[in-house]
Amino acid sequence: MLLCSDCRRQTAPTEDGRCADCLFTKAAAGTAAVPSSLTPAPVPAAALPRSPLGLGRAVMVLLGLVVLTDIASIGALLNMRALFADTEFKPFATYTVEEGEQADQLIYCTTSFQMMAFLVTAVVFIIWFHRVTKNAALLAPDVLTRGTGWAIGAWFIPIANLWIPRSIAAQVWTASRSLPHAGDEHQPRTPVNLWWAAYLGSWLVMKVAERRYVAAEAPLDVVSATELLVAAEALDIIAAALAVRFVHRLTAMQCAAAASRPNAPLAPATVPDKERRGGGHR
Repeated sequence: MLLCSDCRRQTAPTEDGRCADCLFTKAAAGTAAVPSSLTPAPVPAAALPRSPLGLGRAVMVLLGLVVLTDIASIGALLNMRALFADTEFKPFATYTVEEGEQADQLIYCTTSFQMMAFLVTAVVFIIWFHRVTKNAALLAPDVLTRGTGWAIGAWFIPIANLWIPRSIAAQVWTASRSLPHAGDEHQPRTPVNLWWAAYLGSWLVMKVAERRYVAAEAPLDVVSATELLVAAEALDIIAAALAVRFVHRLTAMQCAAAASRPNAPLAPATVPDKERRGGGHR
């Protein structure tokens, strides 16, 4: 092998007598063309992680909306409790029929807003969850034990949805760390565990409280059921706050991981063909 005609240090495998480093230096300066055999092949967009920033921000905003509807629901429940609390130790009701109907209507309205906020948030959250799971499969393929489709399907499997999504979240967290194969003490999964514990706790308490509220007949039963519902709403607020922390941390971790691993940069935004050709309508 001959030495490079420019640097005289490395061998020159190319026809013009230059080594690969010098050839790329000349190409960058615009004085030489890089042979196609030495040009790295572009990485397909499907093989690159996609940025979760936009979806993550949307999820956090919607979780804030859920918190607002929870606070409104607590106000409606406390109003109902106040009506029945005065009748606990009195032989006659101290509220009118109109006041009772208004309290019922207020609970119905706040519950409706809650359900709408929850459904929209759940849809966007699952889309984000699928995005970060697919990214994790590219960042550290050997960490995930389930296919990326489980990030969606696991939420709709009765009983199993109480633990499978959490296990997926834990693996995605591990794959998104700066050192995926380090010990558990490195970027521990505490945000995942706290969020999931609060989520399950609020869900279980809400189920019990709803049954007690529906079955309540005596004023004392209504008061007890509304107090339990208020506790469930408070737990839901805590769960939403912990979910915001989890989403924020995991989104930031994936962006940092993609930036630090040359083989897994974030996929660039795609440009529509019409814009590349300049054929867009004005």
